[in-house]
Amino acid sequence: MNIFGLKLNRKVTSTHYSSLNENYKIALEISKIGLWDWDIKTNMVFYSKESKPIIGFNNRELKNTAKVWDDRVHPEDKDTYFKNFNLHLKGDLDIYEHEYRVLCKNGNYKWILDKGKVVEKDSNGKTVRIIGRHTDITGSKNDQDRLKKNSQLITNQNMRLHNFTHIVSHNLKTHIGNLKNILEFYDDATNEKEKEDLVNHLKTISGSLTTTIVDLDDIISIKSKRKINQLNERVNLFDCVNNVIESLEIECTNNDVTIYND
Repeated sequence: MNIFGLKLNRKVTSTHYSSLNENYKIALEISKIGLWDWDIKTNMVFYSKESKPIIGFNNRELKNTAKVWDDRVHPEDKDTYFKNFNLHLKGDLDIYEHEYRVLCKNGNYKWILDKGKVVEKDSNGKTVRIIGRHTDITGSKNDQDRLKKNSQLITNQNMRLHNFTHIVSHNLKTHIGNLKNILEFYDDATNEKEKEDLVNHLKTISGSLTTTIVDLDDIISIKSKRKINQLNERVNLFDCVNNVIESLEIECTNNDVTIYND
């Protein structure tokens, strides 16, 4: 029974491993992960059937050499591509792992996550075989770029909001200060003529406050416009400066200052 049981277990184990290998192949096909196996002595590379289709080629269209893949690496990525790979071959990196762009058959570039590891060395300790995998990460790279752009957009919007808050605070404080001063002067006024003049000042400040609120509303409207031609508008500088002078009338009077708008 023990011998029979042992034979039965071996038979089941063999079938189990065969099933695992088949499932592994199916998993690779579904995940579209390409495997590569480089024999450095012959300079031949075995590419799995999932590897070349990542960049739009079938198995017969590209030669099984390292140069075929190396030549398609984006010019801006080649230096780090070779540097990291050579560091692994020298033993400075335990595992080779790098992200770079590869030219596809259709002329576009795809982002590839490349991982590899030395699996065999000769008697002198020199690397003779390395195995790795290619994974298309273009989708996740595009997602990262979108997140980065959105993050930058949010940062810019926060800066604009901060600037707008500063503008609101500064402009409203000026009007509030003027109103406060006029009311204090009104309480101290000794005759009706003086009080009448102060009431006229209040009307002026009230008008300036209304103009400021309209201007702040215009700022919001301008910030919401994206096209340059929507922002073109004639501005009368004399009127703008005159409005500022009117808002400073109380300070000018108290400090004996005259402002000329030319």
